[in-house]
Amino acid sequence: GQDIRIVGFPLGPIPAGGRNPSISLHKGGISSLRKADGVLREIQIDAAVNPGNSGGPLLDDDGRVLGVVTSRLGGAAQNIGFAIAKNQ
Repeated sequence: GQDIRIVGFPLGPIPAGGRNPSISLHKGGISSLRKADGVLREIQIDAAVNPGNSGGPLLDDDGRVLGVVTSRLGGAAQNIGFAIAKNQ
């Protein structure tokens, strides 16, 4: 249930002038910690993971990196995403 933030660059054309698009920031929470052999491997989150968030940081409220955002479920489960834990 810990609050988290995910940060990334939205996909799309680079605007005229060649500047990068604005950074997106989404708020959510940790819904599950997935372990294998007692080691934290993956963090399930309930934040909106959009194209362009993959590879971006998963942060806690103090700005500490908890992991790296990797993917989301499609369809009706668009607010279920995943991150690789930072200990990997």
